[in-house]
Amino acid sequence: MVVATKRPSRLVRCLTAVAREAPSGTPLEIIVVLNAAEPTLREALDREIVGARVVATEVSLGFAGGANLGARQAHGELLHLLHDDTEVCAGWLESLIDALNNCPEAGAAGSLILNEDGTVQSAGAVLWRNGVTTPPWAESPPDAAFFGIDPFPVDYCASASLLIRRELWDAAGGLDEELYPAYYIDVDLALAVRSQGRAVVCAPQSRVLHEQGGSSPIGFRQFLSERNRARIVVKWAEDLERQEPFELGAKALERAKRVTLQTAASLRPLRAAARPLSESPAAVPAQEERLLVERRALLRDLSVKDAYIVELKAQHQAALENRAQFARALEAIEAGGWWRLRGRLLPLLVLAGRLHRLSRRGGTSRTE
Repeated sequence: MVVATKRPSRLVRCLTAVAREAPSGTPLEIIVVLNAAEPTLREALDREIVGARVVATEVSLGFAGGANLGARQAHGELLHLLHDDTEVCAGWLESLIDALNNCPEAGAAGSLILNEDGTVQSAGAVLWRNGVTTPPWAESPPDAAFFGIDPFPVDYCASASLLIRRELWDAAGGLDEELYPAYYIDVDLALAVRSQGRAVVCAPQSRVLHEQGGSSPIGFRQFLSERNRARIVVKWAEDLERQEPFELGAKALERAKRVTLQTAASLRPLRAAARPLSESPAAVPAQEERLLVERRALLRDLSVKDAYIVELKAQHQAALENRAQFARALEAIEAGGWWRLRGRLLPLLVLAGRLHRLSRRGGTSRTE
């Protein structure tokens, strides 16, 4: 499944790579969700892509809502999430399927995500007790060869390329659409997989190039990330208690990765009843259900933007208060004559510094 909104050339590149690298002996559905997309995306698909099933919504459902819409069209036992700014490499899908086939304790498998120059961008990630996430390395990422060929447990893998068992997707009720419009969706899905007694693994032989970057302003992205992190902390409070407390440094990372391995080893698969992917009653006609889904998405969008406006107002007020405090401090300094005193003291301080440096180098001083 690929969810797309803009940049037709990026989407075409992604789907062309999928068609080129798809294993010949494996049945494959390609589902593209046009999520309130620019008209040029549909035109590009019709002109350049063959065999993709296209689902469109006029209202942005966010990444989770778009993926859920696509999943309702899928028939396979495995679902694959793929971002539209990726380019899959040879053997990418076979390695993910092998990881799940050879590791029955795994419920989802993610690719080794590479930058466009081939350097490692993501190899799974560490999830800390406070919901903060970090790469599994303390400084610069190692080379791709460092991760070997065997799948290994991680706290979560990026949704840029993630294969999950359909039974677990259904048990989780799909992706959490309240994590709107993006951020922490892959963390939430990994915790849902783990709650069903399955692990998430990174399959290092599955490699995908990822353009990376965001179209939203950085301030808005930071707000969304923090907002959704707070939701994760509440939703998965009990599970997060098993994670290591957040701490920087290689030693803390090693402790966190040991906990990941221990948790994966202790998991036992559950057989849970699936929750419906749609909150609307099954008897509701398709047209009415679509309208309900779009209405909920619009309300989420309004809620997020209203919350962001409140945050911006609070930041603006804090800035005004800080500015007022600074102005009062300047007034107090000026009233006390500190500027005049500083003008007299500064030449003396400079001279004292020069004399100190001369004495340290063995220069002439008054004590000789």
